[in-house]
Amino acid sequence: MPMASQAMWRWAFAAEQRGELAPGTAARWAAQSEPFAALPAHTTAGAEILPVATTARERAPRISAPAFAGITAVVLALLVLAAKGHAR
Repeated sequence: MPMASQAMWRWAFAAEQRGELAPGTAARWAAQSEPFAALPAHTTAGAEILPVATTARERAPRISAPAFAGITAVVLALLVLAAKGHAR
């Protein structure tokens, strides 16, 4: 999707850094756009707006099954120790 303004260009790279866009998306859009200096600072009212509606589930980090099993085992061990009075 070509960027329509310098503001959109800045937003895309910042959103990628924050994890709101997939890695490489901003660079791909930049390659499809006019050079940064040739773009207007902002778009006019009524211009096409990029949808950024992402859910918390889409932004959540992915944990592999073995990692999840390891975390679960540690938590359960701590709970058992706490129940026996060994944990402080």
